Amino acid sequence: MPKSLSLFEQDLAATLEKRKAKGRYRPLYPPHELNNTIDFGSTDVMHLSASGALRREFLQELERNPGFQVGSKGSRLIDGNNQYVVDLEEYLADFHKAETALFFNSGFEANIAVFTTLPQPGDVIVYDEFVHASAIDGMRHTRAASIQMFKHNDMKSFKEVLQKVKTLFPDVREGRRSVFIAIESLYSMDGDYSPVHQVLSAAKEYFPLGNIVFCIDEAHTSGIIGPNGSGFICHYGLEHEFAIRIHTFGKAPSSHVAAIVMGSPRVKDTLANYARNFIYSTGPSFPSLACVKAGYKILSSPDGEERRKRLPVLTAYFLQCFFKHPVWEQIKGNGTIYIPNPGKYVSNGLVSPIIPLITKNKAYNLRAWLLREGINAWGVAYPVVPKGEDRVRVVIHSDNTRPQIERLVDVIMQWALEQKNIPEVKSQL
Repeated sequence: MPKSLSLFEQDLAATLEKRKAKGRYRPLYPPHELNNTIDFGSTDVMHLSASGALRREFLQELERNPGFQVGSKGSRLIDGNNQYVVDLEEYLADFHKAETALFFNSGFEANIAVFTTLPQPGDVIVYDEFVHASAIDGMRHTRAASIQMFKHNDMKSFKEVLQKVKTLFPDVREGRRSVFIAIESLYSMDGDYSPVHQVLSAAKEYFPLGNIVFCIDEAHTSGIIGPNGSGFICHYGLEHEFAIRIHTFGKAPSSHVAAIVMGSPRVKDTLANYARNFIYSTGPSFPSLACVKAGYKILSSPDGEERRKRLPVLTAYFLQCFFKHPVWEQIKGNGTIYIPNPGKYVSNGLVSPIIPLITKNKAYNLRAWLLREGINAWGVAYPVVPKGEDRVRVVIHSDNTRPQIERLVDVIMQWALEQKNIPEVKSQL
C-alpha cells in the first residue's frame, strides 16, 4: 500500500482489499460495456425506456403542460408543494385504489420513512427475511419495541414468530399495541411471490383484535400484473387489507427512482409531519413527476396491456428452452447450474419475469461469459443473497424475442459444459 496515502485513504484501501479478497467487490461497470448487448439484466421489464415509448410519452406530457418550471423550490412543506405533484398523488392513489398517496424521492427513502416513523413505542414488527435492504435499514432505527424475522415465505416459521410475539408482548396480544407485518409482493432475488392469503389468514388467527398493520412493497409488481398494471394487491382485490403499500417507479414503469406510500389520510399526514427524510428533502421537480405520469399513461394504454400479455408467454418460453435444451440432460445432475422451483414463474395468473440461475459461486464467471457473447444479465453474490446461493439473475422483458431467448439459453448451456476449464472468479474486476 503506497505510504503517500493519508491514514484515511489507507483505511479505505484496506477495506476495499478485504472486500475484493472475499469476492464481494462490485465496481461501477463502464456503460460502454453494455452497448449493443441483449438486455436480460435491467429492471426495465416492460421496455418502456429501451423502446423509446417512455421518451415519446414524456415529451407529450411536457407539451400538455406548457410553462412548467424545471427545478424545485424547496421542501414539500414549504415551497416545493406544487399543484402537479398534488394532482399526481391523487391520480396514483386512484390508479392503485388507495385512499391517499405520498410521493418520495426513491423507494429506499419510502421504506426508511415508513419504518422509522409509523411504528410506535410498544409496537412489534414482523418481517420476511428477504424484504429489501431499505426496509431493514428503516427497522434499525424504528421506535417499535421489537423486530422479529421469519424465514422467507415459510408459513411454519411465520406462525412460530407470531406465537413468540403473542407470548412475549402482552400489549400486542391484548390489542393495546400493534403488530406490523412487512412483506413484498414479488421478491427480487428469488423471483417468487408472497403467499399473501396465508399470511393474512395466519396473522388474523393469532391476533384477532384488529391490531395488525399489513405493509407490502410492490416494487417488482407495479406495471406487470393487476388491472392496468396496478399491482399484486389490486390483482387479488385486497386493497382494504393493507394499511401501507409502497409502489416504486424505477422498475416496470421505468420512469424514475421515486416512489409513493399509499394508505389512509392519517398515514400520509403522519409521514409528512414526522418522516425526517421527507421533511428535509427538496420536493420532486416537474420533469421527474412528468416522467412518472408518462410511464403510468403507457401502462394503462393498449400498448401497456400488450406488453403485459407478452411477459408470461416469453417467460414460459425461456423455461421451455432451458429444460428442453439437449445439453440439459448432460449437466442437470452435477449441480453446476439450476433454477429453483421452476413451476412458480408462470402460475395462478401471475408472472415472475425474474428467474435466478443458481451457479455455486460461479455467478461472476457466467456473467462475464454472457457479456462476452453480447448478453447482459447480472451476477449476484453474498451478502445480497445467502452464502452458497450466488446466481445470475435473468430478467425477461416484454420486447425480448424468441431468437434472443434461444440465444441466451444456448450460451448458458455452452458455459455449463465448459465448467471443468473455468476457475472460480472471486471479483468482478
